[in-house]
Formats: sequence, structure tokens, C-alpha cells
Amino acid sequence: MNAKLTDPDLPFQSMKPRRALALLKEPRVQHIWAGDGQIKLVNRRNTLQAKVLRALSVDTSTWSKAEIA
Repeated sequence: MNAKLTDPDLPFQSMKPRRALALLKEPRVQHIWAGDGQIKLVNRRNTLQAKVLRALSVDTSTWSKAEIA
């Protein structure tokens, strides 16, 4: 993990992996069925979750778009 990612509760300390993993448990994928179709949504991440994901080089560019199948 990027050493520049600091813990907001301890601003002079890098975020510990356990804390980062706990934050990343919260985003969820939602599947909504409508007739024969399905809409897939990823709920919004908060600012801290977004920082952790960027530090891990996770591409979230499609997360804000609903996917209709």
C-alpha cells in the first residue's frame, strides 16, 4: 500500500492494512432484476475508501455507471 496514505484518526501514521481492508468491506454490488433484464450497481464509496482504492491502483471508473444486461 502507498505509504502516503495516512490514517485520518492518526494523521502522522500510515494506514494499517487491517484498517484499509475493513474500509473496503463496505462497497457492495447490487443486482436489480426487472423482467428479463438486470441492472448492476456498485454503491458509492466514501472519500477514505476512494483514497485506499487509488493507493491500491484499483480502477473504479466503471463503478459509477449502471450496467444493464
